[in-house]
Amino acid sequence: FIIIAIFEGALIFLLISSFNSQLKDKLTIIATEIATKKNFTRDILLEIQHKYKVYPLFIDIKEKKEPFINNKEYKEGFNTKNIKLPNGEDKFLIYNYHTKDKIIRVSTMIGANKDKIQIIKNISLSMSLFIYLIALIMGYKFIDKIATNIEDSIKRLKFFNSNVSHELKTPLTIMKGEIEVALMN
Repeated sequence: FIIIAIFEGALIFLLISSFNSQLKDKLTIIATEIATKKNFTRDILLEIQHKYKVYPLFIDIKEKKEPFINNKEYKEGFNTKNIKLPNGEDKFLIYNYHTKDKIIRVSTMIGANKDKIQIIKNISLSMSLFIYLIALIMGYKFIDKIATNIEDSIKRLKFFNSNVSHELKTPLTIMKGEIEVALMN
């Protein structure tokens, strides 16, 4: 059971890493695709969102000459930001892409993968329980076979003891009878 739990934990860790890696790849592709567009509209946002299946997707395009661009928050590359939501806390994955004259900021919530991860956790748990039940049934069959072998061995030992006892009693009884006859004379 411990091996199954360790396997399940490793599987979930790998899946979370895989989802986050895929999400980073998608944000990079989206930012470079947006950089090629001359006029960015809401329809293009919806098209890109459906094309890459990143929900929700937030796009922010800034001119490089704006004064806050030197802020480290707009440094090129990935960063994460914790945000508070009415139903708890979540993380945003943000990718800043710099072109010659613009900074394209593409972001999405990391928690969007939680549904996929929960489905995989449920499947993994179901498989673990199934494997555990199979292991229990196999263990029961194994123990039952061993118990049957032990019972057979005990029966053979009792039969052997009864044969040995009978074989020893017969000569002893004859000797006892002869000794009694000898003592009477």
